[in-house]
Amino acid sequence: MRLISPARSTLVLVVTAVVFASGCAQSREVQLNPPAAPLGVANVGAGRSITIARPLDARPNAGAIGAWFGDMGQVVAAARPRNDPAVWIADAFVSGLENAGYRVYRSETAEQTVTPVVLVITVNEAYTKFYLSGWSTFSGQARVVVQIEAFRGGSRILKRSYSGASSKDYALSEARNPTFATGPSADQYKQSLQDAMQNMLEKAISNLASALAEKGA
Repeated sequence: MRLISPARSTLVLVVTAVVFASGCAQSREVQLNPPAAPLGVANVGAGRSITIARPLDARPNAGAIGAWFGDMGQVVAAARPRNDPAVWIADAFVSGLENAGYRVYRSETAEQTVTPVVLVITVNEAYTKFYLSGWSTFSGQARVVVQIEAFRGGSRILKRSYSGASSKDYALSEARNPTFATGPSADQYKQSLQDAMQNMLEKAISNLASALAEKGA
């Protein structure tokens, strides 16, 4: 059982009162930027072409990419994306495979592929949790999880899962609002999730490109 000191309890009550007084928790609107292409990727796709179908979004929190959690684990405020997180992730794999030498095409569905091999990306998680971690600090933890399947002639030839995470502590003053009703800034949500994405890409692109090349894709 987690104990809360009287002073901390008072803070939680004040935060809750502010949120309810405003009618609802306030949201952050976040624009996700393209991540940097991973460095040191072997040119294994030279002379090869591949199609990436429109990604499937299987995230449990499809309407949000993060939240500011209160002391009792409740969502005080959410962060909502201005652009599609699943497409954002797929775009990163397009850039990564192009960096590995592949010529990458896009299609709406796997059936509309213009190359012998098509990739289907399923995004299972892309979310950042922010919470108070001390009297003067708060923390952000982000995680990105995807599954990638490769099909040739309708038959699956490859299946891989990749994940990336990030974690960072901030001074409470960096929340940039005195009531804590909105929590971290949009830039902090964006950077946290982009760091998790970058962590995943550094591992995923080389592994995926090499695995595809081994399959003759």
